[in-house]
Amino acid sequence: MRGRIRSIQSIDWRIANRSCGYLSLAHRGQGAGGAWSGPRHCAGLASTGRNFPRPFVSVRVTPAIRAVAAAAIRHRVLEYDYDPSAEAIGLQAAEALGIDPARVFKTLVVALDTGELVCVAIPSDARLSLKALAAAAGAKRAEMAQPAKAERATGYVVGGISPFGQRRRLRTFIDESALGHAEILLNGGRRGLQIGLAPDDAVAALGAAALPLTAA
Repeated sequence: MRGRIRSIQSIDWRIANRSCGYLSLAHRGQGAGGAWSGPRHCAGLASTGRNFPRPFVSVRVTPAIRAVAAAAIRHRVLEYDYDPSAEAIGLQAAEALGIDPARVFKTLVVALDTGELVCVAIPSDARLSLKALAAAAGAKRAEMAQPAKAERATGYVVGGISPFGQRRRLRTFIDESALGHAEILLNGGRRGLQIGLAPDDAVAALGAAALPLTAA
């Protein structure tokens, strides 16, 4: 059964005035009550000491969303009901949102035999080729990182790990199939949250390598 979509928002973030430290947000979206269009607002930061009106954003802002906003990337935020019992988190997200699993990319943290942890994004309906990743990363062997180590490195919990806004920025690899889509979805830094954006923008912002990484 398809999960219930909680909200979808298209957000166009622009830094309006760096000198006084606030962001101007123009956003539009559609919720259960139908289409809506929000006005332009300024969101004051604590450092400014100024009280600007808060923008209407129903989802909690995560470090991942902040990172995408800071890169001035056009994106949309999609929230859905996360199912903790799902066997495949990415596939459950794709089903809940009604989006092709090939466009919903799951985020994996992998440990190389060099001791380095790297971040990998592949389609939710695909399997990672550890051999291909190891070769791409300049290592001999690779294995899935222990969940606790992945959480400590990224600052996120399993099921909500995003390639954006990590506590310690990991070297990132994205399966090259992403480049064949106009938009892909990446984890938004919280369970039940996805960020939709152009794959070229994702690769550029993350400094990622786009390579064939899936197993046949």
